[in-house]
Amino acid sequence: MGSSSFKVGDKVVYAPHGAGTVIESTYRDDDYGEYLSIHITHSNMTLMVPATVAEEKGVRPVIAQSRAKKLLRSLKDEGDALPDNPQVRSRAGVERTKTADAEEIAAVLRDYTELERGGKKLSATEARTLMQAKSLFAGELALVEDIEVNDALVRIEVALGNDPEDAPQLG
Repeated sequence: MGSSSFKVGDKVVYAPHGAGTVIESTYRDDDYGEYLSIHITHSNMTLMVPATVAEEKGVRPVIAQSRAKKLLRSLKDEGDALPDNPQVRSRAGVERTKTADAEEIAAVLRDYTELERGGKKLSATEARTLMQAKSLFAGELALVEDIEVNDALVRIEVALGNDPEDAPQLG
């Protein structure tokens, strides 16, 4: 078994839980041995993942600051055409958000916001998915920019063209 490419102090994203920091590495007498404890920023929970399979379990480094800025700017772009069928659209949004891929999450933010602006009412699942996407993106942005999650949420709302006063508050 190889060792982990992550170490204590690393800023990571653990799909589908969100962005966090590796706060501890512990050893157990089992098939995996080393475990990483990851403190998830936006939900204030700590999860453990076997270090040797962390990447295949969905752990990745946070995006670079330049990519974060590019993705924030992309929130103003025209969205992709979404399926007319709300169930198909909703399922696709949930699946895209579960990946914890920053580009997919930014696309969900952009597309659902544009859909709302176009006069469509989001289904309950779509509204939850939009909130989850904001939360996930804000958690990663907060770690990348070294800011509070709620400040990251304000930046996201501004980038989406929304009133920053409408930014949801987490925790």
